[in-house]
Amino acid sequence: RAALDKFDAGDGAAGEEIWAEVMTALPSVAAAQREASQAIEAALSLDSARALSRDALGDVLYERAL
Repeated sequence: RAALDKFDAGDGAAGEEIWAEVMTALPSVAAAQREASQAIEAALSLDSARALSRDALGDVLYERAL
């Protein structure tokens, strides 16, 4: 969002810099989200009745969809 705000304000150089940082971080963010969902799925396989695990998995999947 910050990059888009900079572009909208006419500060293309700052927008490009922020956008480059975001694009650099994406692979590690995606990997962390995959690891989190796998860990939560493993917890659910041990005890599917735990609402906390189901809620956490829903949160991770929602964030990955964004």
